[in-house]
Amino acid sequence: MSEHLENLEHPENIKKSEASKKQSSPKKHRKKRDAIARFNLLSRWRVRLRKRLRQLKKLTIIALVILIVGFLLPERTVNPVLGATDKDWNKKSFWYYPWGRSGAHRGVDIFGKKGQPVVSATDGFVVSVKDRSLGGKTITILGPKWRLHYYAHLNDRRVHLGKWVRAGKIIGHVGRTGNAVGKMPHVHYSISTIFPYIWQRDNGPYGSLKMWYVDPMPRL
Repeated sequence: MSEHLENLEHPENIKKSEASKKQSSPKKHRKKRDAIARFNLLSRWRVRLRKRLRQLKKLTIIALVILIVGFLLPERTVNPVLGATDKDWNKKSFWYYPWGRSGAHRGVDIFGKKGQPVVSATDGFVVSVKDRSLGGKTITILGPKWRLHYYAHLNDRRVHLGKWVRAGKIIGHVGRTGNAVGKMPHVHYSISTIFPYIWQRDNGPYGSLKMWYVDPMPRL
């Protein structure tokens, strides 16, 4: 027992013990620092994640509110060709098949005199003003119920992209541009929907596309 105590108290053994403590001490400190750094990093990630989730929640709520309001907005429609009557279009033309390169006729052709005013059929935002190979000079307006109102073969256009228009506002004039060149002046008017009406799909010609379109004639 006494020999063992003497060995422990020997100066060389004491030095070795102190050196061993000094070597192990920095390792412990490094491990502790690494653990603290990892904890702080995870904490920052958690804070950022919570912040992003809160932002995503807000954006989701805003998007849902806009979506619901779009469906709830009342849709007031007028005839897009000023002065036109039900004698100026064929009541059986919607989804008539076959219809040239488009397959089925997805709207109605309203005939008139060249230069006759064309008005917005509903309130909405102008989301497209384009020259197309088939439609010629065209305008697309996003209206209530998330429906797109499309006007083609215009002689000219009086609105620009992003403009808010009211129903009855003049947006252009009857023409025969695009594939209507050489034909009687008219406006091709169609209504499509951003959200499909699945119940309208059928097994007829181009029946799978019907869920994306609305018959415009009952609204004229």
